[in-house]
Amino acid sequence: MFGNEAAVLLDYVECFPDGYRKGAKIVKACADTGIEGFPTWVINDQVLSGEQKLSELAQISGFNEPVQPNLVKGLALCRQIGL
Repeated sequence: MFGNEAAVLLDYVECFPDGYRKGAKIVKACADTGIEGFPTWVINDQVLSGEQKLSELAQISGFNEPVQPNLVKGLALCRQIGL
């Protein structure tokens, strides 16, 4: 979603490193944060659940570069075709 250059800047936690299945335990960091659904974003101590617009994530995080419209359209297309 963000590309390799941006992804290295994210503090990403996989809540179910072995995949989610019935009875799987959520990792402690996710449980301690109170994460109940996916995706969940924690930005500047604000918790956002569910899909978010890139522009919303940019605003909350203080990212000042313009969001590329083609990237947003590409993400929507990937969702439509199941990628």
